[in-house]
Amino acid sequence: MTPLKKLQLVSTGRLSVVIAIFYALVAYGSLQLAFEGTNASPVWPPSGIAFTVIWFLGYRVWPGVWIGAFIANMVVFTHSGWVFLPAAFVSAMIGVGNSIEALLAVMLLRSFIKDSYYLSKIGDIFKFVFAVLVACVSSASIGTSAVYFVHPTLNFHFDMIWFTWWLGDAVGILAIASTFLTFHKELWKINSWQSALEAVLVGIVLITVNAGVFMGEYPEYGFYSHVTYLVLPFAIWSTYRFGFPGAILAIVTTSIIAVCGSLQHLGPFVGRYVQEALVIVQCFIGVIAVTVLTLAAALYERQKAEENIKYNEARFRSLVENSFEIVSMVNTETKVIYTSPPTKSILGYDNSETIGLSMFAWMHPQDIPKVTETFQELLKTPGGIAHATCRVQRKDGVWRWMEGSGHNLLHDPAIGAVVVNYRDITERKLAEEILRRDKESLEQLVDERSKELIKTQKELKQFSRLADIGTLAATVAHELRNPLGVIHLAAYNLKREKNDLSANKHLANIEKKVWEGNQIIDNLLSYARIKIPNYENVDILHILDECIASAQGRFGEKGIIIEKKYDDGLDSIEADPNQIREIFLNILNNACQSFTTPGGKVELRAQREWDMIKVSVQDTGVGIAQDDMDKIFEPFFTRKSKGTGLGLTICNELVNLHRGKIEINSQQGQGTTVSVSLPVHRRNHDNEITSH
Repeated sequence: MTPLKKLQLVSTGRLSVVIAIFYALVAYGSLQLAFEGTNASPVWPPSGIAFTVIWFLGYRVWPGVWIGAFIANMVVFTHSGWVFLPAAFVSAMIGVGNSIEALLAVMLLRSFIKDSYYLSKIGDIFKFVFAVLVACVSSASIGTSAVYFVHPTLNFHFDMIWFTWWLGDAVGILAIASTFLTFHKELWKINSWQSALEAVLVGIVLITVNAGVFMGEYPEYGFYSHVTYLVLPFAIWSTYRFGFPGAILAIVTTSIIAVCGSLQHLGPFVGRYVQEALVIVQCFIGVIAVTVLTLAAALYERQKAEENIKYNEARFRSLVENSFEIVSMVNTETKVIYTSPPTKSILGYDNSETIGLSMFAWMHPQDIPKVTETFQELLKTPGGIAHATCRVQRKDGVWRWMEGSGHNLLHDPAIGAVVVNYRDITERKLAEEILRRDKESLEQLVDERSKELIKTQKELKQFSRLADIGTLAATVAHELRNPLGVIHLAAYNLKREKNDLSANKHLANIEKKVWEGNQIIDNLLSYARIKIPNYENVDILHILDECIASAQGRFGEKGIIIEKKYDDGLDSIEADPNQIREIFLNILNNACQSFTTPGGKVELRAQREWDMIKVSVQDTGVGIAQDDMDKIFEPFFTRKSKGTGLGLTICNELVNLHRGKIEINSQQGQGTTVSVSLPVHRRNHDNEITSH
């Protein structure tokens, strides 16, 4: 665990006490340089201490700053003869100003540089300086105002004291905090003993030059202030050679020597008051600090940029040299100005053999016109990308297929060429011929197998129908016994009866049973001999009327009323009239059989829906059980005591042959609605029709 991490784990109270003691000692010493009765010192390193501890240890330690500032100012004010309460008030306000200053500076800088915890960029330096200059306004304003509020008659200039206060705090943070904020292993590198020896030499030179400038005696105040410029080139030299360590060395040596010289009434800035000289010295130190820190950041950014360039160059070289693609650079005249090392392994040419030649020198003559057109179009589009495929001849005379892309970077000063990447795709091309051949063979095989499958399906369907017919035959044999037996008995009784009325009754019974037998036979024939419709123009309403007339007798016997509701303007349709008649006869017959008691109603409705004619037959019979709805179109399925169960099966087949739709909605005990939708015009789908 690092020392900083260990400090961060120490309790807030202990840290605050330690900071308060250290801050108070440094502040007490700095206050000895303050203007009399104001506690405004031009040299104020405690501001840098407060910023640093809050930056690294967190906002929680600010009470230590306030306590230290309060103690130091209280001691100085009481020694100067101030009354206790005013001294305590002003000391407390100064502590508040110093705490706010450090907190505000840290918050501003953190918001500016986010996660960067060392000043490694030029932008960071300017943000740091701005945050410090703004934050120090709070301390100078609060402290100066507090002093003036308690002693408004004190002999001092408010603006001069405010500026001294602000400048001392700002330079204190710049000089001290920058040392810690830039102290990072990446920024403080001494790579060899020669560099260490040079650093010592630079330090000696800086000390010597600063001592010569700020420790000398000058006969006239202000006349020799220009000699301070001698420090600047050596500070720059230190920074240029060692970056941030050199910059901090220049700031620290200049600050210490300049302040010490001024305190001894030495140097070019010494005048009537030491404080005045220190104000000018602080301005000079601030300029030096900003200058060398900015230079160090610029040098570091340049160093990182150069490292990135070297890294990218090495990476690019590694990628290009170890790639399976050839990278070439071509000018507007198609001349090769660079080609990558894989040219040797892919095409057999050395790099030197390709430079200066046209990129078409190895290209197949048949592919040149197409690639030339693509290249000319690419030249018209800066930054554009084009793709092409062509044949290229190796040095050994073998032709190879190449796939390439060109990127127009002529507008880029760093490149100034068309960058062409291409690779050998001969094996892929061969595979695509093979794939195309296999695809054709597979398609032919699938087509043959599909035809065989269709044929097999037709045969299976035929076999299934034959099996259904066999089942039907057994059913017919059983069903025909009853009506034939009744016919036989009726005929027998007819011979014995002598009354004409009785004879008529038996004859009617014979007629009914004969009709039932014929109906069974008709259903059998219909199911066994369903064929493609014989289309003609059919008057659908006329056929419906015929079907109603045919069923009227059976409906009348049960007291069932038939209602017709035909919409106006119904046209004729293209259909097979016999099959359409059979559809609705079966539907009406089922409707009649759905009534188990006398009475009831059947409504037959016809209407036009777009290109379809919809005919609905709605009865009020017993309805169909929900469990039977999925089976109603299956052959021979019926819940009736009589019948073959083929009626709806035949209807469904015939409707499908006409490309129509049949729907049945029913609720048990409430009745059934059968809806048949037929197209007005014939739909010629031979494949679909054949499949039935």
